[in-house]
Amino acid sequence: MRRSVVEIGEVRKVEVRGLKALYHKTGNPVKEARFLRDVLDRGMSQHDVARELGISQGHISRRLALLERLTPALLRRVEDGEITPGTAYVLSRLSKSAQKAFEDREKVTLKAAEEAVRENVVDARVLALTED
Repeated sequence: MRRSVVEIGEVRKVEVRGLKALYHKTGNPVKEARFLRDVLDRGMSQHDVARELGISQGHISRRLALLERLTPALLRRVEDGEITPGTAYVLSRLSKSAQKAFEDREKVTLKAAEEAVRENVVDARVLALTED
């Protein structure tokens, strides 16, 4: 029984070393998000992955938001380096229909994304008030 525990511990160390090496080779926020999704799909929690990779759980959550909430066109632009990950995360807070307004813009800035989110929040509040 003791031998099995040691072997499992050694396998885990190898997995973690491999995980760290692969993570640092991603070099792209969308590839990073896909890598993190794959690791999480294998049963590790965001907390455990964050601890093993030396990143915050919030960083993982923000990267996953890119995959889960961006339109395919915007995700492609992030992958191509046309939109920064920070700007993309802000855009991910918009509905897919609101995101479409940014798909063909030549330059997408953080300021424009933040303004769109603020406008959406105000529009939603006004709509909620008028429905009462």
